[in-house]
Amino acid sequence: MKERMDSFDVRAVTAELQCLVQGYFSKAYQEGGEVVLRIRREENHDLLIKNGRWLFLTARREKGGGHPPAFAMTLRKHLGNRRLVGICQQDFDRIVSLEFSNGYRLIAELFGDGNVILVDDRGTIILPLRVQSWSHRELRPGRPYVFPPARNDPFTTSFEGFAQMMGSSHADVVRTLVMAVNVPGDYSEHLCDRAGVDRHAPARDLEEPTVRRLYEALEAVLRPFREHRFSPVLVRQGDTYVNVLPVRLPPPPDAVLEDRDSFNAACDAYLSARTPLPREDAYREERQRLLRQIEQQESALRRFQQERDERHRAGEAIYANYQLCESLLAGLSGEGDTGHPRVRRYAYPRAEVSLPYRGEEVAVTLDVTKNVAQNANDQYETEKKIRNKISGAEEALQ
Repeated sequence: MKERMDSFDVRAVTAELQCLVQGYFSKAYQEGGEVVLRIRREENHDLLIKNGRWLFLTARREKGGGHPPAFAMTLRKHLGNRRLVGICQQDFDRIVSLEFSNGYRLIAELFGDGNVILVDDRGTIILPLRVQSWSHRELRPGRPYVFPPARNDPFTTSFEGFAQMMGSSHADVVRTLVMAVNVPGDYSEHLCDRAGVDRHAPARDLEEPTVRRLYEALEAVLRPFREHRFSPVLVRQGDTYVNVLPVRLPPPPDAVLEDRDSFNAACDAYLSARTPLPREDAYREERQRLLRQIEQQESALRRFQQERDERHRAGEAIYANYQLCESLLAGLSGEGDTGHPRVRRYAYPRAEVSLPYRGEEVAVTLDVTKNVAQNANDQYETEKKIRNKISGAEEALQ
């Protein structure tokens, strides 16, 4: 049973939501983790952001009574009667950004625990629905809003890039499609079946003609999303809806597909009709726990990959600025600070410095008790350790 939207769902929803652009923000309602935005364009439209997992237009909104919570009040204060000028998906992530005429943005993050963040015209967070913190980003008032590290976008992936991801993978085909190519599970399995490829075959063992068939199957699945030609369906097994999709995929055995006029309407019907039986609760909770664990592992993997690249770039920057680093280390060999403009902070024996590299400024920490080559080697050794962590994280996800 689908518990949250995937990236293809977000692509379809944002395409359909273009009908709201040039409408005006009217009100915001909030009940717990659910936020509803009322957008007025000829008539009222209620956009539901549900528990950090779903975002769609709903026809079943009941107005909350009493005094609105602080987040809803903040939205009314800053967005009241502002025109909605844009709705878009961030890259191919589960992030939807709504931009208003005053330059403010409301950003819905539909991964992990989910969040909704109000950001001003300078990119500063005014208020998130919930405060969150990671090692590489922080969602709290007054901090700059930073998108999470981007994953691969299958819509911009060339055949050469696709083949490289398959050939360098240590996982099977379907997991490589999910983890490396960033194709959600339902579609990854369908691609394998459509191309006649064993889902569980090692991805790097595929021959070039097979890889090309798989890539052509991917392009065929992407086509209706590129052209905004959706065929939304609810997937029903017995009396229970188990999935909602923006395009028709072959259903599982004993399942029935029910057409809907729009994907927003399909999501609304799916969430409204879901009434899990008590005996399903334990299974559902365990499944949700495993899904959260997978999301945490995927987040850790992205963080390790970012840190690996930073360490590699730092090592390269040190060697590219060998003489400059020699000069900095010589000037910082004692307890004092030389006042060099490239020294950001110095607390013996470590100095945080800024080095020019390929048109950018790279932040690097130097150990003044070591020479230039040793400092560069430290960065590469750390990079090697992070690569081992990445291998461990990838194995855990298999």
